[in-house]
Order: sequence, then C-alpha cells, then structure tokens
Amino acid sequence: MKTLIIFFIAVIMVVTVDAQTPQLKPTLKPLPGNKTLTVVLPADLTITNITLSRAMFSADLKQWLIKVFVTVKNNGGVITPQTFIKPVIQKTGSTEWKYIGSTDLFPAVKPGESITREYTFPDKQKIISPRDSFSFKLIIDSDNTIKEGNENNNESSAILISSSN
Repeated sequence: MKTLIIFFIAVIMVVTVDAQTPQLKPTLKPLPGNKTLTVVLPADLTITNITLSRAMFSADLKQWLIKVFVTVKNNGGVITPQTFIKPVIQKTGSTEWKYIGSTDLFPAVKPGESITREYTFPDKQKIISPRDSFSFKLIIDSDNTIKEGNENNNESSAILISSSN
C-alpha cells in the first residue's frame, strides 16, 4: 500500500510541475553593438504589362505566330535566376487555358527592377485554327522553380486575338 501511495504522490508532483512550467514568450532585444537586423523578402515576379505587337497565321508553317512585348517586375528582395515564360491560349467560348507548346527564357531580375523583352511564340501544338478567335496570356515561372513571396501573381492579363488582327 505504501508503494502505491508514493507512486500516486510522484505522479501528482510530475503533473503539477509540468502544469506550472511557464510559457516562453518571444521578446525582441536590440542586437549588441547597435547592429540592425534586416529582413529580406523573397523574390516576387509579376507581369506588369503585355502588349501585342503582331499576331498572324502563317500559311507556310500552318500555325499562329504571336509576337508580344512583356514587362516583368521583381517586387521581392532578392535577385531571381532566369526562368521560363510560358504562353497559354483560351479559344473563344471555352473555359480551358491550353499551353501552345513553346516557352522561352526570361532573364534574371534584380529586386525592384522591371525588364521588358520581346518574344514570338508559335502555336507549336496547332491548337488554334486560322479563323479562331482566342485569348492569349503569359505565365512567368510557371513551374514555380523560384521561391516567391506570392506564387499567385505570375500571370499576365489576357489579350483577345482574332483572325482580323
């Protein structure tokens, strides 16, 4: 019986000690020597502008060629490596965006910098017929290979293209 009572008291003491352990709260203290701590934000690529230069159906190649100027800005705090820029289309009347089979590299972008480049994207998949109307947009870092602060802002606005462009 004595052993049982001692065991019971020991368990209560352990539980009591654990229940009384104070919670540690993080506190901010100045760094020694008047040093400051700088928080560096991750990269954040956004397509700030896309302008259609020319869209035409090539009878020789039997595919659309879409020429655009695109401006990409890095709103983050670190330089990005070069990454892919991917074109997608949506036929008028459809809800599905489809990759047209051609990508290109976009150069590294420094923090706060904007870079504009011109690209020509062929419809290598031959998704679009000569008489189709469609929307076109670009996706920067479509494979999410760059760690970004916001992974949901990598698409451009859509451009409407018709056979009369």
